Amino acid sequence: MSTRHGGPGGRIVNVSSRASVLGSPGEYVDYAMSKGAIDTLTIGLAKEVAAEGASG
Repeated sequence: MSTRHGGPGGRIVNVSSRASVLGSPGEYVDYAMSKGAIDTLTIGLAKEVAAEGASG
């Protein structure tokens, strides 16, 4: 997907939830944790590849 090596570019779509912020103790904390991980991955990867000029 990287244009750095002549690829056409692409998009990654991640689906998260407000549960990642609320935490949902006593209900579905495992679900909230997995959505928090998705949020962290999305932000980190976006910052890592931002210099490659992907447009939103």
